[in-house]
Amino acid sequence: MSICFTTDLIYDTLREHDPDHILLKITREDAERDLLDLRRLADLLIRYVGRIDFVNLEKASPMAIPIVLNVRSEVIKGEGREALLEQASLYDEAQYMMAEVKALLSGETA
Repeated sequence: MSICFTTDLIYDTLREHDPDHILLKITREDAERDLLDLRRLADLLIRYVGRIDFVNLEKASPMAIPIVLNVRSEVIKGEGREALLEQASLYDEAQYMMAEVKALLSGETA
């Protein structure tokens, strides 16, 4: 007989019963390093201390496009990728269904 534990169950149990556990500490450090890249962000902010002028613009500056695109890019692997693709597909299907309903209510055909 074998017992199977999910990482979510182990993570939740450790957070609740032993929040200072070494596995949680390592997981947090890995996330900070690999997912958030806090060191690089800190280095960037330190380089620009006292050299940044904040200007409230009415709309996004063309100079902001690379920053926006860089912030939004993220590599998703494995089951997470599949879940996002499925969610996007369901969202598209829901949008299509809403368009059909609106067309029916307005007397048009989609």
